[in-house]
Amino acid sequence: MVVAKYLNQTVDVKEYIGVSGSGKKIYNTTKAVPCRIEPETTRVVDDKGNDVVTSGRVFFGPKTRFATGSQIVFDGAEYRLITLKPCYGRDEIYVEGWLK
Repeated sequence: MVVAKYLNQTVDVKEYIGVSGSGKKIYNTTKAVPCRIEPETTRVVDDKGNDVVTSGRVFFGPKTRFATGSQIVFDGAEYRLITLKPCYGRDEIYVEGWLK
């Protein structure tokens, strides 16, 4: 289990909801979420099967869920959530996401 002391940072998350009739992206209201964020450039495959070069990785506590495409703001920099997946031991122990 990820111990709460490791989730010692906070990001602002605007969860992606969808696209309006005029083509504008729609986001939910911003909420602060405890996490652990690590700058890391690597190549991952997104939910649509595309190769994406990332800017960082983020860890959340168990049961945290946000839609792919959500906006993540940390230390004044804005990122987009590429993937988010739960990681298990005997139970779900943390949630890992990749940012662009």
